[in-house]
Amino acid sequence: MSKLPPPKEVNELKAELRSPTKETQRNALRKVIASMTVGRDVSNLFSEVVRLISSPNADIKKLVYLYVITNARNQQDKAVLLAGVFVKDAMHGNSLIRGLAIRTMSSVQVDKMTKHIVEGLRKALHDRSDAYVRRCAATAVAKIFAVSKARMEDAGFLHDLHELLLDSNPTVIAAAVCALNEIKVSGLVAPDQINIFRSSSMALNDLLSAIGDAQGCNEWGQAYILEALASYEAESFEKAELMVTRILSKLQHGNAAVVMATIRIVVNFMERWNKHVNHKTYCAKIAPPLISLVSGGADFEIRYVALRNIRILLQKYPDLLKSNVKVFFVKYNDPIYIKMEKVEIMLQLVTYENARAIISEFNEYAQEVDVEFVRKAVRAIGFTAIKIESSAEECAGVLSSLIKSKVNYVVQECIIVVRDVFRKYPGRYEGLISLLCESLDTLDEPEAKGSMVWIIGEYAEKIENADELLDDFMDSFEEEPPEVQLSILTAVVKLFLKRPHDTQELLQKALQAASGSDVPDVRDRGYVYWRLLSVDPQAASSVVIGMKDTISDEGSKLDQKLIHELIEKIGTLASVFHKPPDAFIQDYKHADDFIEEDEESGGEEEIEHNVEDQQGLPQFETPDYHHYTAGGHVDPTVAAPANEYTVWCKAEQAHGIELHGRFIKHDNGSFCVDVTLTNTTGQPAGGFFMQFDVNSFGISLGDTLKAPDSVPPGGKFQQLMPLTFNPAAGDGKKQNSIRVALKSNFGVGYGVTGTPMAALFIPKVALSKDQFLNVWKSIEGETQFALQGGNQASVDAKLQENGYNFIAKRSDASEDGLNAIQDHYYYNVTTITNSIVALEVAFNSMSPDVCMVSIRTSSAEFAELTKVHIMAIIEGGS
Repeated sequence: MSKLPPPKEVNELKAELRSPTKETQRNALRKVIASMTVGRDVSNLFSEVVRLISSPNADIKKLVYLYVITNARNQQDKAVLLAGVFVKDAMHGNSLIRGLAIRTMSSVQVDKMTKHIVEGLRKALHDRSDAYVRRCAATAVAKIFAVSKARMEDAGFLHDLHELLLDSNPTVIAAAVCALNEIKVSGLVAPDQINIFRSSSMALNDLLSAIGDAQGCNEWGQAYILEALASYEAESFEKAELMVTRILSKLQHGNAAVVMATIRIVVNFMERWNKHVNHKTYCAKIAPPLISLVSGGADFEIRYVALRNIRILLQKYPDLLKSNVKVFFVKYNDPIYIKMEKVEIMLQLVTYENARAIISEFNEYAQEVDVEFVRKAVRAIGFTAIKIESSAEECAGVLSSLIKSKVNYVVQECIIVVRDVFRKYPGRYEGLISLLCESLDTLDEPEAKGSMVWIIGEYAEKIENADELLDDFMDSFEEEPPEVQLSILTAVVKLFLKRPHDTQELLQKALQAASGSDVPDVRDRGYVYWRLLSVDPQAASSVVIGMKDTISDEGSKLDQKLIHELIEKIGTLASVFHKPPDAFIQDYKHADDFIEEDEESGGEEEIEHNVEDQQGLPQFETPDYHHYTAGGHVDPTVAAPANEYTVWCKAEQAHGIELHGRFIKHDNGSFCVDVTLTNTTGQPAGGFFMQFDVNSFGISLGDTLKAPDSVPPGGKFQQLMPLTFNPAAGDGKKQNSIRVALKSNFGVGYGVTGTPMAALFIPKVALSKDQFLNVWKSIEGETQFALQGGNQASVDAKLQENGYNFIAKRSDASEDGLNAIQDHYYYNVTTITNSIVALEVAFNSMSPDVCMVSIRTSSAEFAELTKVHIMAIIEGGS
């Protein structure tokens, strides 16, 4: 946060600002601006400074405007009172004052100010006496558009911005392009309302001429124009090629943004005209500037951006930099994030011809002092062995020498890598096994333990004391993480299948430990192995020891669909994050997200039809209340739902702001979220914003926080917000949690809450027996697991209480020959995506408190989450 100047200094500045002497006032303003520049909070001088806004002295007026522009957001109410002065100065004889007046009015982004700026802004857009005024006006339109879209559209400012594209001044053209792009990407208007190339070849030629005018258009203006040119869709290959030819000179520009924007145009040209373009020719043109950005005198941050973009380009054009691999050799002064990216690129460029040199580099990196970088280098050696078979022998030798170094974290990383090498080349390089077994006592990382256990189980017949080694791991079975427990269990089963005569006791020990585990995955696998070994050991052998798929050499390649999207966004944040914009920009809209409204059709019938078409995307409307108290207590008159709050984000996670929340179901079946923010800091808090991260079922908030601008220390704010569900926007992960982001003026914090499972099911009438049987038979695969937690009556009651519709019950004799009776209960439930989940719960009279659950549904993610839900209901007692 900004620091306040000492009280004595503030009083001195106030006195100087009130001085009748123009020189004293000017010097005082310069001191205020200097303090502001170094990050001091000088907003408490607002009243004294704005007193001088009517000064006839141009220098004083410019300094005052500069102050107001910076502090208007924090003093909006006071800034609005200056509207009359701004309007008067917008007609000033000095063009600099006119431009500053427009800039300042647009910086006060409140609706009250927009009604004052319209007339002055219109005149400024058509001010022919000075390009500076038109440039300020173009930028102001984009700012005000976000505050009052309707007023800006009614004034016809979009049309005026399009007219400025034909301006004679390159800086004005660049400002107009920038403003139009800002409005377009904000999603405030449909894309078809903004067409930078509306005037076809005339607009294109003006834009190309503007970036060619080095004297008139600065580097940032050129970057804005090049960004617009990247979206130009030429009518023919010849026109597209002509445009690209005219901008190729920008590849030698000194500004990295201009270079990357030019590369983006060239790459998009190659993509759109794939069949007409000689890729080698254009790859040869963009390769040198990319190398310059990586190896030149550019800042490390710029090099990082270039490296991230190169990774995308290499996946699309593998031969782009094949002869320049040495450019990516790590230098001694490279920061860690540069080193990591260079290693990734070297893995993309490794071939039979350069493998020896690259392996030698990786070997050197593996002996560095940076642990994270060393791990990356060791993994790179293993990947090279997998990718280039002819170099596998050399890589195995390097790994052997690294294992002999006895450096703990190096050895553990080597174990992980050797496991992958064994999977790729079974039966080869087995001499490494004895070296690895010497390091068993030093293993403390789960992945390394799991890899070592896998190696022991896979080569059990060649390791004489494999049973002793696995028995040692069994001693700490309960303390190990689930992934290691699963590896141990599988390895013991492999050992038993290969050496059944002397390992039965070890197998029994492992199966008993697994079946008693609190981890569902471990427990389920233990039951599966137990049943397989009891019924058909031969089938167990084919499942556990059978042929596995060979390991892929794709490495960290991105999905082809994502690559296609990122190629179009080279040089942007999306290409740095390696994610599409909608993954990290809230409310990001693609062009096809806009539905064109038909003015001739309308009425209530059309609206109802559109609502019915949006199946699977329900938005539940709820009473929207929010309440705030400064004393730290929520209004007792607000009805509190029955379920309790839980902590979603602790104070230490969100810079002193604590977030409590709960999900509420109304009588009409709709769901909402009830949140309470508590300011535990010693300072006023504001600027609140909250959202759910991308989750399994596209659950998001249907409203924004309406917290006051300032919540005092100890104060609380409560609000009820509707939930929206869009399963199509889910991330596809099978997780029963939602990550919550909470932003305030102190920073951004992250917490987590559970998925409201009940919200994912729609209350519907139970299926008939015939309907249920048809659904059950139509689905081949099923999810099975065992549960402990109650008898038949209690389990049935809990399931029906939580929305599972009872269908039927049947009883038959058990197939285990123990004269037991099995009772089968059948249920169904319908998901928010209208998928039917069919459920069978079987009880055995020999074990009345244990049931076997079988789930069948066409939706894999719901199968997994239904399992989680049922386990919470039965075993959790909810």
